[in-house]
Order: sequence, then C-alpha cells, then structure tokens
Amino acid sequence: MNSNGQDTIAAIATARGPGGIGIVRLSGDEAVSVAARVFFPSTGRPWSWSPVHRRADHGRVLDPRNGQVLDEALALFMAGPRSFTGQDVVELQVHGGAAAPGAVLDAVLLAGARLAEPGEFTRRAFLNGRMDLSAAEAVMEMVSARTRAAALSAAARGAGEMERAARSFLALLSQAAAQVEAALDFPEDVEEAEGGPLAAWLRERVEVPLARVVERSVRREALEEELTVAIVGLPNVGKSSLLNLLAGEDRAIVSEVPGTTRDVVQAAVNLSGLRFVLADTAGFRDTADPVESQGVARSLAMLDRARVALVVTEAFRDLAPKERDLLRLAGQRPVVLAVNKADLLAPGEEGGPGPGGGWTRVLTSARTGQGLEALVTALVLAADAPEVQDALLEGPAANLRQRAALEEALEETRQAARRLEEGASDLAAEHLRESRRALGRVTGETVEPHVLDEIFSRFCVGK
Repeated sequence: MNSNGQDTIAAIATARGPGGIGIVRLSGDEAVSVAARVFFPSTGRPWSWSPVHRRADHGRVLDPRNGQVLDEALALFMAGPRSFTGQDVVELQVHGGAAAPGAVLDAVLLAGARLAEPGEFTRRAFLNGRMDLSAAEAVMEMVSARTRAAALSAAARGAGEMERAARSFLALLSQAAAQVEAALDFPEDVEEAEGGPLAAWLRERVEVPLARVVERSVRREALEEELTVAIVGLPNVGKSSLLNLLAGEDRAIVSEVPGTTRDVVQAAVNLSGLRFVLADTAGFRDTADPVESQGVARSLAMLDRARVALVVTEAFRDLAPKERDLLRLAGQRPVVLAVNKADLLAPGEEGGPGPGGGWTRVLTSARTGQGLEALVTALVLAADAPEVQDALLEGPAANLRQRAALEEALEETRQAARRLEEGASDLAAEHLRESRRALGRVTGETVEPHVLDEIFSRFCVGK
C-alpha cells in the first residue's frame, strides 16, 4: 500500500456494466477542490463554494482538458470525520455502465486525484478509527457473499458484533491481569490472587464463552461452503429435468434417448439462502459403450464425494435392483429419494417406494413442478443446513483469520488458568498478555502491517 493516507484518492465504487447509476468516489483533504475542477453545478456557481455536508447538488462533469460535457451528475459531499473514511468524501453519481463512470474517473484523475488501490477506502476508514478490523473485513465479506446466510453473517460483523465480543473478553482479561500483576508487585497479597478462585473465574467468564464463539465460528464457516448434491439414478428417470427445475433454467440436456448424459453437469444454486452445487450424472446402468461407461464411473465418483445423494426413481414402479445398489453405494451420507413423474399417477395413487429405508421420500414431477418446495426443504435438512442457519441467531462468530486469533487467545487463557492453579503468577501473567495480544489481532490493535496489506489487497478497487 503506497498511500500515506493524506493524498486524495478516487475510484469507481459501483460494478462496471449496465446499470442505472455509476459512482465515482473521492476521499482525502483535496476531495472537494479536485471534484470542483470537473463538476459544475446547475446553479452556475463554482461547487467549491457551495457543498453542504450530505446534500446532493445537480450539475455536469466536464473534461478538464477541453471543457467537453462527459455526463450529467449529482455531487454528494460528506465532510470528515463523519464520513465512511473519516476524511472529506465526494461521490459523483453519473449514469451507469462502463463508459460514463470511466470517463468521469479519468477526468478526476487528470484533476489531481490518485487512483485508489484495492481496499484503500476501507483501509482509511480503519486507520481513521471509523471501524475496527473485524468490521472492515466484513465489508469485503459482504461484497463477496454468495448466499443470503453469508451476507447476514457479514452484516452482523459489520455492525460491530465481533468487535464488541472481542473487547468484552479483553476487558475481562485485563481485569484478571491486573490482579495477577498486583500479586507480583505486592507478594504479601499473592495468595489472594493465585490459585483456584481466579482460575475458576477465568474459565467461567472467558474460557467457556470464548470456546463457544470459536465453535460457532466453525459452524458458520459452512455458510460459504458449497453443499454438493449428487443427482443419481437410472437412465431416463428425470435427473436432468430435476436439475433444470431446481436451477430455474435449462442447464442439462433432456432427451428420451437413454445415455444422453455422459458426463457430470453441475449447477450452483441458492436454496433457502445457502449455496448448493447440484451435479447431474450419467444414468447408472451396465453398458458396453466405453464413453458411457466412463460417465457412469464419474457418476459414482461424484456420489462418493457428495454431501447429499439425490436418488431419482419413478412413481409408477418399485425400486429396481440397480437403484437399490445406488442406495447402498450412497453409504452413510444423507439420501433424498425423489419419486419422480408423479403427474403420471392416477388421482389418489401413492406410487413408487414408500417412506422408510433410511431416506427422505419426496413425490415430484419435473414436468409440472410438483413437489419442488418439498424437495428443496428435504435437501436443506439432509445437508444439516438448518443447524448452520440457526448459528446466525446465536451470537458473534469470526471469519477464518479472526478464528485463528481467537483459538490462540483461548489456548493462552487456558494456560493462564493452569499456571494460576500451580501458583506460577509470573507465567500466568505472560499467558494473559499473549491472550490479549491475540484478541487485539481481531480488532486490529496488534495486527502487523504486512497482515493489513494482505487483508486489504483482497478487496476490490473502490471499496
């Protein structure tokens, strides 16, 4: 990161491509004066005379080289320190797309701004005390979230949930450390600070709740995990049609000719706010065709590594021997049995294999959409996703980097409690210092500069 935090930076803050609006964002001490060289209000007065905090002014953006009109715009001024970055911020809101925002950004750079580096706006917000490091990371996680559940998790961290938890643990550890340090400074009081009482207090107030945060963080990481579902069955039972139904579009070729699907066709979909990868596989049968045989082998390999097996059969018959083989090959993983082609049943006819046998049975029709909602529910339940989603309601959770710091803090706290029970106050004090240092990496207070560089380098430009 080359920025000294004082120069004025600029970047496009919206996604490139067709859209209703495009935003070019500036931040720094010269944000207003740079913007005033390219933005001219409809009032006819120079904008640098008139910007008001959090008020939008209408005008046009002109090329500083020749005065050519680049676009109509709204200019929004946010005065530091009450802005996202803590500095003066200007947003030029123009028409969306690639051309207009790009032209306006070029004009702003010609007027004296520097192109922002990845994550530099958020980094300035962190350095200027507008957010702690856990909230800064949540900005990136929100932008990159692929599911609603992951977005909700990031939003909780962005709202300060993880910061408040870390600071609460820091306060408790500081309280314990003060007692231990006092015992070291005043040996006559050492017996009151050492031993069981303080160790028990540490375990109850810090170790146990911190362990819960770590465990919850492990569970919540599954919010970004791709839950693979292998769709398996005999040829022509409707596997590809069910994939297309769940995906909401035609992803797999559907044909009455057996053996049409010869390779694994995958589709990533969001079901109940979680990310599933549905894998349509070749029909399971004995065949002399070497290409189809390879497809069947790949189907079995996909089944072997899937989180859930979606076995598709037909409603107007019982399970075939090959289908029972598939159920056996599914092993211990959850099985959802889609009894397809229910639209061919007579009114009131149950059809197909009944419930039981260790699977969840759903009556479906890929042609009419019957059973779609029940099938989605069954897949979510089979993937243990409700347990993951419930973790959203249980309190703070960390991302992978933060969890490593919390695990270190947890282990150091455990060691401190042990040393207290052994009467080794000096060692306990060192473990408490290390525990607080680890927690400081969550909030950003003790994080190394190269770690900050690595974190913010993963951001997009403009954030």
